[in-house]
Amino acid sequence: MIGPSPFVPAAVASQPLHYDWDSWDPYSLLGSPDEETVGLLEQVSDRAQIAYAIGCAEWVAQRLGERLETERPVLYIEAFWAFEMDQRIASPAETVEAEWQGRILAPMDLALVTVLNTYYTSADGNGALEAAFAECIPRHLLDDRQAFFAWRKAVLARLLAHYPRQEDDPWGAPVPREALDPARPLTPEAQEHYVADFFAQLSPGANPLIQYGEHDNSVP
Repeated sequence: MIGPSPFVPAAVASQPLHYDWDSWDPYSLLGSPDEETVGLLEQVSDRAQIAYAIGCAEWVAQRLGERLETERPVLYIEAFWAFEMDQRIASPAETVEAEWQGRILAPMDLALVTVLNTYYTSADGNGALEAAFAECIPRHLLDDRQAFFAWRKAVLARLLAHYPRQEDDPWGAPVPREALDPARPLTPEAQEHYVADFFAQLSPGANPLIQYGEHDNSVP
């Protein structure tokens, strides 16, 4: 199983939780996606949009930390990265909402579902809106958002520079987890190494959410 997020400060887990949550209508609390973020994500590949949504889910997982009392979020995040980087791997099964109730699990569930929604809507070229919405969740959960906004600015610039949208190949090249870590180099050779290293460290059968099969939309 993958380790803690390399790009989310560990300190966010120790901060008290002051956010409100409405399981019936969380969207009224989270607000609308940032228009500038939507515009920037429209300029990157489908895979880069999915990667950004995964990154936002990592912020949520790190923020909630041990309060989650389950490894399922990390298993989903690992499966999302595997799925995004290898088109032979099927998208993970959808979460069961009834199993993710309460002020802690429900935000995590929404973050995971938003990754899947980013993928589903990418089939119609609309993944940018869902990917931009993904950041609304950690933004709501965090008291001090300065580190998140700095990360967002740096990561969106990296995605634009390295994974621009190509109309003849909107799915694009695999985006490794390290692409979301501004401290890591992102040369073509480094990207290949990151992808290979990720799969080399996976334990076969250790994550039931990682299944080989067809992607749900048509990709090369």
